[in-house]
Amino acid sequence: MSMATKQPETQNGPPEPPSFGPFLLAAVAFAFMASAFIYHNPFANQQFLNASTRTNIKEANRAASQGDFKGEESILQSLAEHGNADAQYRLGRIYEMGLIDGERNFQEAKRWFEKASEQGVVKAKAELGHLYLDGVGVLQNFDKARNLLEEASADGNAKAQFDLARMWQNGWGGEKNAAMAYAYYEFAARQDFKPAVKARDSLLAKLSPTKVSEAQTLLKKLESQQGDGNGQSQSATGNSPTKPAKQAEG
Repeated sequence: MSMATKQPETQNGPPEPPSFGPFLLAAVAFAFMASAFIYHNPFANQQFLNASTRTNIKEANRAASQGDFKGEESILQSLAEHGNADAQYRLGRIYEMGLIDGERNFQEAKRWFEKASEQGVVKAKAELGHLYLDGVGVLQNFDKARNLLEEASADGNAKAQFDLARMWQNGWGGEKNAAMAYAYYEFAARQDFKPAVKARDSLLAKLSPTKVSEAQTLLKKLESQQGDGNGQSQSATGNSPTKPAKQAEG
């Protein structure tokens, strides 16, 4: 009698799923190492922040170009609060010009101009000096105005040069000096700052030949100091003139 060969018993069942454990652990480890590298590496961290800031600035520019100043404000607000100086200046301008609902907020403008000025933004110094000069939204203070305007003027800001000329022409916060006024109108006019062109020509028409000669001599002196890099802050006595324009600033 033949007997069938007995086959060995096998365990049949669903195949085990592939294990992703090692891959998952490797991915987590890589992510942790990458984040640690960015956190502890200032250069990499700065690159990441710069890329994010550039993206937000582009979005703010797009909103502004579409007349969405509320949207621009929202984007800039976040950047400004995190210390971005350009955003602080732009936010100040939004409030100063009343671009949102047509309502100007000089207190907020002053606050953001101050923050940007502390970081060396020349345009912010010029705007803040203008507020103090005209007493707009702040108590008029010629000393603060002059200090800010001189700093911005020395860095070539045309608006600051124009306002500084106004101070010299009218004797605001110090003596009147038509020659100094003419010189700073001229520096601003060379940057095609239209109010300065008009004010310079108007002042020139009122000066005597002697005063015109004095103004031209002073202008050459200031230009020479600019070339030598020896310009100093202008005092109320006019003994140490401010270095004139180096480059245009809006």
